[in-house]
Amino acid sequence: MIRRPPRSTLSSSSAASDVYKRQINAEYGDFITAMGALLSKIFPNPGASVGPQVILGNAVQIVGSMALARYLADPGALSDTERLVYLAKMTLAPLCLLQWAVFEFHALSRLPSNIMPWQDKSASDDNPSYAIKMARAAAQTFEQSVVAFGTNAALALTLASPNAAGIDVRIAVSNMALYMAGRPLFVDCYTTHPIYRLFPLLAGGFWTNGGSMLYCTLRNAGVPDSTGLWYGCLCGIPMATLAAALTLQKKPGNKPDAKEDKEN
Repeated sequence: MIRRPPRSTLSSSSAASDVYKRQINAEYGDFITAMGALLSKIFPNPGASVGPQVILGNAVQIVGSMALARYLADPGALSDTERLVYLAKMTLAPLCLLQWAVFEFHALSRLPSNIMPWQDKSASDDNPSYAIKMARAAAQTFEQSVVAFGTNAALALTLASPNAAGIDVRIAVSNMALYMAGRPLFVDCYTTHPIYRLFPLLAGGFWTNGGSMLYCTLRNAGVPDSTGLWYGCLCGIPMATLAAALTLQKKPGNKPDAKEDKEN
C-alpha cells in the first residue's frame, strides 16, 4: 500500500515527496509519467501555487483558443445544423478516443494491486490507492468531456457569424482541442501530483466554459453583442469563481473535511 507523506510535509519536505514518488514508481512502474514533475518546476512552491495556476491556466485557455482558431481553415457561412456537424466532425472522434484511453488506463491501473472492478481497497478517505484516484479521474474526465462538448456545441450554434470580437465557430473546435491536449496532464497530476491539477484543468477550459455558456445565454436572450460582452463573460466567470474560492477557503488552523477532500 502506498503511503502518502503527511499533509504538513507536502509543501516543505522534498525528502518525503521523493519517498512517496519512489513508492509509486515501485508499485506502478511504467504507468507513471513525468508530466506532473514539469509543473513542479514551473510552480516550485506547491503551497503558494494555486493563485498562479488559476491565472496562468485561464490565460493559456483564452489566448491559446483564440490563437488556434485563427489557424483553422475558415468554414465559411454555415447553417445551424452545418455548424454542429462541423464541430462534431472536427472533435467528436478524438474526444471519444481520449475518453476510451482514460477509461482503459483506469482499468490497467488496477492490475498491479489485483483490484477487481467491483472492489474498493482504498486505505482511507485521506489516503486512497492509486487505482481509486484513477477511477475518480476517469469519472471526472467523462463528466467534463460532456460539459465541454455541450458548451462548445452551444457556442457553435450561437456564433452564426463572427461576433463583435471577431470570434467565429472555429473557437469551439480550438476550445475542444485545448481540452483534449491538457487532459493527460490533468490525469497524471490528479493521481500523482494533486496540487498541480489546477493548471491543466483550467487551461482545458473548466472555468471559461462557464463564461462561454453565460455569453450564449445572454446572446440568445436578446442581449446586444459587443466585444465587452464576450471578454466580460470569458474573463468574468473565472475571476468571480476565484474570488468565491478565496472567500470560502478554510483558515489555516481548520482541519479539512475528509468527505469534501475526497470529492474534490
